[in-house]
Amino acid sequence: GVQKHENTHNHRFTVKVDPYVVPGDSRSGLLPGIHRDPPGEEGAGDDRVQAYCFRMCMSNVASNRVPFPKPAGYEEKRFELLLRNFEAGDLRFPMHPAMMPNGKTDTNNSGAFSTDNIGMNYDYPDASYERREAIIAEHETYQKGFMWTLANHPRVPQTIRDEMATWGLAADEFPETDNWPHQLYIRE
Repeated sequence: GVQKHENTHNHRFTVKVDPYVVPGDSRSGLLPGIHRDPPGEEGAGDDRVQAYCFRMCMSNVASNRVPFPKPAGYEEKRFELLLRNFEAGDLRFPMHPAMMPNGKTDTNNSGAFSTDNIGMNYDYPDASYERREAIIAEHETYQKGFMWTLANHPRVPQTIRDEMATWGLAADEFPETDNWPHQLYIRE
């Protein structure tokens, strides 16, 4: 249910970030990923489901990592909220690479803007197979774009880009899908 005042897992914004396409101009519309709808009443249910992501297997072993690819259809504006969040002073590393054996990870989301493609899965549970495939493809494009942005965009703080330079997709995992996980991590 709705938990407006909970931040147990550190997934909230910790700094004020201008939500408008043109900063300060509400008439310019909202940035991608921001919704006008209020969150609802505390403890109440709604038709939203927990966000999905791909649990990436990354590697910090130089001989076993490949660079994060820039996806076809990459749109920088999709990551404007992330970039503004950094510029407003939130310098947290925006994901959790849980270490596994052999210098690999099971990487999940962390922070206000991360690997979760928030809000883009709400219709998944009742969607047709065709629509589900489109949702999965959109999540892949989003998350690859997120990773590429963190590793390459000049507006990302140098400390984050330096950290990203030590990581890549594990070269010996998922070779048939260019080192990208086969399945979307679906939580219902």
